[in-house]
Amino acid sequence: MKKATFLVLILLGGTLSLFAQGNKPTAPAFGFTFGVQGLQNLSVVTNPTVGFRYWMENGMTGRLSLNLATTNHTVVSNDPNDSGTENTVTTKNTNFGIAIGVQKNFTGTKNLNPYAGVDLGVSTAGGGTLTQRAESVDSTSLLGAVGNYQETVTTNPKGISIGLTPFVGFDYFFVPNLSLGVEFGWGLSTANQKDGKVETTSKFGSTTTTTSVSGGSDKNFTLGSHGSSTITMTVFF
Repeated sequence: MKKATFLVLILLGGTLSLFAQGNKPTAPAFGFTFGVQGLQNLSVVTNPTVGFRYWMENGMTGRLSLNLATTNHTVVSNDPNDSGTENTVTTKNTNFGIAIGVQKNFTGTKNLNPYAGVDLGVSTAGGGTLTQRAESVDSTSLLGAVGNYQETVTTNPKGISIGLTPFVGFDYFFVPNLSLGVEFGWGLSTANQKDGKVETTSKFGSTTTTTSVSGGSDKNFTLGSHGSSTITMTVFF
């Protein structure tokens, strides 16, 4: 019993000693971070993100963040006003973003690291397609014979977005070199996009027709704000 108690006291003392020394990385240190955003509008780097950190001796940290966001969603339903028609709606979109930045780490505590900084980000913006298809699956369909259909593909405007995002946040190192944190950012961004197009294809019997309406090569320039609240996990080596 005494040996067990002695062992527990040693472990407890070692744990308290560990926390007394602090768990922040010793500069210079290289880190990897993973973040999930909870709020976004026209965010340059959308959720989720992965990134890299370089903890420097002068209290600064260099940042690089990457993101690849994809959507591929299909909903199939029957027309409530026409039991012989099946409706399919498919949404597809892919955007990639990259951001570089720097943050200033403040004193905080042995385990808490508050900071502030700024990111400059570039990403693809908009784009993607919305496909709406109505197809006859029964001879009672308003579209006529089975196999007849009408399909409309809307291609959204796509371009490049550039944004500057000041941010504040904190990391808490609950074990050596491993932290959980929260970051809040708000900034401005611009988007320069080419117009999209709408293409409709109809098949009735042996006849298939296609019409297309496009904005050509005209570009739309917008200026807006974007915000983000991000939960992060970072490990330093």
